[in-house]
Amino acid sequence: MHPPSPALTKGLTLILAICCGFSVATIYYNQAMLPLIANTFEVSTAHVGQIAMLTQLGYASGLLLFVPLGDRISRRTLILAVLCLNFISLLASAAAPTYAWLLVASVLLGLSGISAQVIIPAASDLSTVEQKGAVLGLMVSGLSAGGLLARTVSGAGCAAVHGDSDAYAGVDFNQQARVWRLAQIPVAWPGNTRPCANQHSKAPWCLAP
Repeated sequence: MHPPSPALTKGLTLILAICCGFSVATIYYNQAMLPLIANTFEVSTAHVGQIAMLTQLGYASGLLLFVPLGDRISRRTLILAVLCLNFISLLASAAAPTYAWLLVASVLLGLSGISAQVIIPAASDLSTVEQKGAVLGLMVSGLSAGGLLARTVSGAGCAAVHGDSDAYAGVDFNQQARVWRLAQIPVAWPGNTRPCANQHSKAPWCLAP
């Protein structure tokens, strides 16, 4: 009798690692665009830093509010939901008519940029005991590469398209491709149905008596 095939194949592991990299990269892309944004909306270099700050604050809020939900609902559903929100926030950033609009879109961009922190535990649950070390290593490598290369890719994109809106639109197209690819993966993503009180990490609304 042959042992059952692992739920997490090498190809799927690589796809998830790439998704981790692109996911975390979305919160750093705007940092290389700040000079172009300042010129576009005619704001000072001191004030344009608010965009990067609000993106990071949104990211921290997303970690607090959304990541613990992976222990309560289907992680696949959660990942696709935050990727769709990320897609909308990138589209809003690209089409922002005013600086205030872009600030709001930046908060949403950070808030929805947390899919990698849901993908990694999902990949761990899908892998066998023998796979776990290699799988987690590849996930973290993708995460680190995304954070390190995001500014380089963003700067090169701005230089090529000569505008922050076009650069955001290019990233948005990439986001569409990721949502489509993850939606096609025929895997029963693990979702934890244990009571919230038994979890080590809880969303704020789970802390209420």
